[in-house]
Amino acid sequence: MKVIDRKKLKTVKRSTLKGKPTITAAWEEKYLCMNSLREKPVSDDVLERWGLELLQWAINEPKAIKMSQWLTLKGLDSKTLWRFCERNDKLKAAYNRALAILGDRREAGGLERKYDSGITIFMMPHYDPDWKAMVEWKAKMAKIDEQQNGGTKVVIVDRYVE
Repeated sequence: MKVIDRKKLKTVKRSTLKGKPTITAAWEEKYLCMNSLREKPVSDDVLERWGLELLQWAINEPKAIKMSQWLTLKGLDSKTLWRFCERNDKLKAAYNRALAILGDRREAGGLERKYDSGITIFMMPHYDPDWKAMVEWKAKMAKIDEQQNGGTKVVIVDRYVE
């Protein structure tokens, strides 16, 4: 991606009100909207607005349990969103917070038996860093236990005691 000097992108237009200059932000990049299959312009202001919309959606929508639901509403794919998250710290912070909110909702739904706990437990490391750390620790302990015990042992009984 070409590095663009942001100062050069902004244009100054004279306002008719009191002769004060008005700064108009130029569009910096485009993305392919998957809902309309058209390229749409995006600026840092748009990315920050998306961050706010994402948080409001995660907080206020009771059926919000997967990030892909919001991506579908906005016509984004996950790679495009992540690219924009890397570019805009506020969007990235909103994304991470929204994941935590969705993770809390999923965990509570699993505990209340609203959702299938097997699926919820399997995906929780994606939504919550504490779950991820616990799963990694558990895998590490299983590996150490297997090494200490010499691997899996199979015992074959020749004869049953009667």
